[in-house]
Amino acid sequence: MIFVLGDYANEVLPLGPLGASWYALAAILAMTAFNLKGLYRGQRADYAMTGLEVGGLLIIFAAGVALVLAGSPPLVPDAPTASGLPAGFGLALLFVLYAFSGWSEISTLSAEVRDERRGMVRALVLSILVITLLYLAVNWALWRGLGIEGLAASKTPASDLIALAFGQAAGLMTALAIALATLTSMNATIVVGARTTYAAARDWPRLERLGRWDDQRGIPVAGILAQGAVGVLLVGLGTYARDGFATMIDYTSPVFWLFLALSGSAP
Repeated sequence: MIFVLGDYANEVLPLGPLGASWYALAAILAMTAFNLKGLYRGQRADYAMTGLEVGGLLIIFAAGVALVLAGSPPLVPDAPTASGLPAGFGLALLFVLYAFSGWSEISTLSAEVRDERRGMVRALVLSILVITLLYLAVNWALWRGLGIEGLAASKTPASDLIALAFGQAAGLMTALAIALATLTSMNATIVVGARTTYAAARDWPRLERLGRWDDQRGIPVAGILAQGAVGVLLVGLGTYARDGFATMIDYTSPVFWLFLALSGSAP
């Protein structure tokens, strides 16, 4: 998520070839410091930022519809005639899996939910349904408006599509909105990730230092700091690889889905 923020922020205010990495580093440090302040209860701000994310996705869909109404020719290629899976199909699936990898993380907060049984079931079911509909709508719009070649060549496809449909100014505003909206996802990842580290450390004596809870602030301080430190190292890895977002997908997906498979098969 920090490299998504970096790519779009660098589109609005360019800082050079490594601009995305500088934005990513600043975002990690800022969000880590923000979470170290203590238990955050700004629900209205969370709702507003989440609404900004969903609203941005709907605007992308609207851009695709606008191009259709304007008579723009479709850029969707003909179906391939060759048999078998296309080249790079396995790599493409990593990005598909990533699209559906976040909604389940809210289950780590079940102990802090008022109605942990029925509330979590409703949240999980509604999450996957809404995310599926949103991603289908957004991918149709991007595919329809930019085509395969346009998507492959763009680091900021959402703002490029909206600029094509509504003008360059609208594209820059969208890039800024997406950069800000990613902060919500980043914050959620920090919250659940640190608590997962805390819970694991409580069961593993060798990680005792990471299993400490600050009762006054209501947060796992060591887990947040450790997560921030690893995040900074991963920014360095993404910068070295020259394609931060794709590198992070390659890095996280095999481990993430391996552990999900192990969890799902556990008795």
